[in-house]
Amino acid sequence: MTAIFCVVLLAVIALSEWAYAFYWRDRVSPGVHIGIIAVGGKTEEEVRTLIEQSIEATTHTGLPFTYQSKRVVIAPILSAQGDPDLSYELVRWDVDTMLQSAFAVGHRGSWWRQWYEQTSALLTGTKVTGNFTIEREKIKDALQQNITVFEEPARDAELTVANGAVTIIPDALGKIFNYDEAIDALAKALGDLAVQPVPLMLTTDYPRVTTTMVEELRPTIDVLASRGPLQLLYGDRWWRIHPGEWGGWLTVISENNALQLSLDTKKVIA
Repeated sequence: MTAIFCVVLLAVIALSEWAYAFYWRDRVSPGVHIGIIAVGGKTEEEVRTLIEQSIEATTHTGLPFTYQSKRVVIAPILSAQGDPDLSYELVRWDVDTMLQSAFAVGHRGSWWRQWYEQTSALLTGTKVTGNFTIEREKIKDALQQNITVFEEPARDAELTVANGAVTIIPDALGKIFNYDEAIDALAKALGDLAVQPVPLMLTTDYPRVTTTMVEELRPTIDVLASRGPLQLLYGDRWWRIHPGEWGGWLTVISENNALQLSLDTKKVIA
């Protein structure tokens, strides 16, 4: 009697599972979400419509960022300056991949895997992340065009030589926006198909050339300053430059983690 009951129970479970799978064969398994959008029980056409509506809303409202009372909204599709026919997308959506990922839940693999995914989705929900690519650098450039007024980049230590004396202008810390963190937050919101204003946060900007680093070059600079005029050659022409002039051209650059004395080309040209 017990054996018969077990056989009947197993048959009922198998039949129920078959009936459940058959009923939902052309629909997303109940409990599945694409981002925050519930798509369980819907057909492919219905899911596509929901995704496209969400994308259209994002395209219409733009990609919003905020800092204090300042709000910057970047259009997901930017037109090239001077030629409106040339445009590029900052966000490119892959609707087909989102559809495939949502429909795959509870419809792939062995019957055991299908049963497990269907049950998990029904009881606890299964989230599929929106599929897209973003142009991080272009978004960063667009942000910087609108928000850099609030930034104060770090100042590298500088030096000048006048009348044989070396003067070091100290470095200073700065404040710049953490663009990578903000774009990461935007990407997460896009993956949820729920774009909300992303707060921009200032972070400390450190100088690449510090006062201490320049101080280490002082002996070299002192020796150079004591040599008097420099002679610059270009082809068959030459110029004698006195310390009072070339001393203002000196700069210190950090290259390959090493400090180097160099001439500031902008100051030379000026």
